[in-house]
Amino acid sequence: MQLKIYKGFDYLFLCELKEKPLIDSPIESKLNVLKYDNKTRKNLAIALLSLSDDDIVWITYEEYTLIKSEVDESIKNDGLVIKVLKNNLYPEYYPLSFEITPELFSELINRQENLIKKENESLECTKYFAIYNSILQINNTYYGSFYNYEFNREDNINSECFYPSNISITNGNIPGDYSLFINEDVETYLRDLSKI
Repeated sequence: MQLKIYKGFDYLFLCELKEKPLIDSPIESKLNVLKYDNKTRKNLAIALLSLSDDDIVWITYEEYTLIKSEVDESIKNDGLVIKVLKNNLYPEYYPLSFEITPELFSELINRQENLIKKENESLECTKYFAIYNSILQINNTYYGSFYNYEFNREDNINSECFYPSNISITNGNIPGDYSLFINEDVETYLRDLSKI
């Protein structure tokens, strides 16, 4: 049995997947972490336990975060094979596919900067930080960064970039519509990427 975990992909991309999802639910509900509850987690866990040896299914990284301990157990006890497919167009910050109100954004920033205590935060803030570890706003788009659980593992989950990184340009003298500046600043990169 194999579980593919799609990390940082949007609604349109996930709609085009030909593989079977772990649970058959609307794509919006797979991406909107503010709507996650115990029922969501239980449904994912039950579906994971019900997999047959020849099943190949997928989940979002958001969903994976909810059932991480169950996935770990299934790797150890049932031989579950995991493959994380990362949207490498983004530098570990991915556009959020759900609405963030200005009030929630302000609370998330305050929590991120440790200006409010966990026990004083809203339920939405708690749900957000259960999945993401930070938030950015660039050009009216919100970006979240995951905890990246696959990097802190001893059993080395197979993680690979989805898009090829060795693209060759044969004629580089064609002027483009945008000027891009390559540097290590995440916000500059995301600003340039949103223009494209």
